[in-house]
Amino acid sequence: MKHSYLLLILGLTCLVSCKELTCDFSYSPSMPCVGQTVVFTNLSSGADDFDWSFGDNSSSTTGSPTHIYKKPGKYTVTLWVKRDKVQKKSISKDIYIVDTVPTIAYGADSIFSYLPIKIYAQYYNPWDKPVSFKWDIQGSVVVTAGKSLDSSAFVCYFTEHAQQEQSIAVTLDITIGDRTTHVRDVRPVYRQPAPSVLYEADGKYYEQRFYSYGMNRLYQWPTETQDAYNISQLLNEQDSVFQYGDTLLTTEYVGQAIGQTVLGFQVDLLADKMYAYNNNGLWVVNINGRYPNQINTDRVQAIKVDASGNRVYWATKQGLFTHRLVEARDNTLLYNPLRITDKPSISRISTNSNIH
Repeated sequence: MKHSYLLLILGLTCLVSCKELTCDFSYSPSMPCVGQTVVFTNLSSGADDFDWSFGDNSSSTTGSPTHIYKKPGKYTVTLWVKRDKVQKKSISKDIYIVDTVPTIAYGADSIFSYLPIKIYAQYYNPWDKPVSFKWDIQGSVVVTAGKSLDSSAFVCYFTEHAQQEQSIAVTLDITIGDRTTHVRDVRPVYRQPAPSVLYEADGKYYEQRFYSYGMNRLYQWPTETQDAYNISQLLNEQDSVFQYGDTLLTTEYVGQAIGQTVLGFQVDLLADKMYAYNNNGLWVVNINGRYPNQINTDRVQAIKVDASGNRVYWATKQGLFTHRLVEARDNTLLYNPLRITDKPSISRISTNSNIH
């Protein structure tokens, strides 16, 4: 009986210790890039100890490790497996690491006209070599943030064509150390849908929707609205103070810029411009106080700047008017204002960008 138990124990021990010792591994992705994490999967069996050499003077004792290569080239990866510190097997495989190609990246999946978007370079520079950038954009672009088109990233917006969508081609020459890479990317720019115009007149609230997206957009007849969101938009409009970076813009500040007493103003952050109104009309001036220009000479009752829709709206006794936001640095006007409605007593204006 004792012999039977002994044989059973020996048999179970053999099932464990006599299991064939094998050594193998795989890795992913199949063609890794510099700076990319490589996952090594251990396919060995019967081992209780592992030693990895990644071919770049680095190693690991983890069963299935990960590793990042800092330079392109061919590397020989070796895995040693051990059992009871006596039995050993090994396998070696070559892995090819390709150089990282710089790419052009965007802060959003889609680009819409007159909506700011960040454009930046994605690149890998583990040796901290000097890096320089030279961008070129084929399309109507206005840079609003970032050092210049010679920096790694900038914020800009694209202006729309009159009757068709535009496409832009962005090219980048990036120099890392003594190596220059040329990258080019072409993307469509979609027309930003126009919002509804909201306004208050004689204690009632109205909405007018766009039904044509031409240079001079047309509008439906106004409909009285009780929509809580629309009314909230109108009641929350203010035009007396605005925080611009570290500068607090006030009616006094804007008044000094245009040399007029200002009743109210709103800001176009995309173009760094202020639109102000008073009893003498509507004015536009750069935030730095340069190039004041008068848009309208009638007494203005209310204004609204809609940067995403690229429009400024204002109300006079003659009704509600709109004009494309001024793009010129010297604030010259290129288009005639369009009258939306002839209601004479509009006291507040807003827009609803959620309705297209």
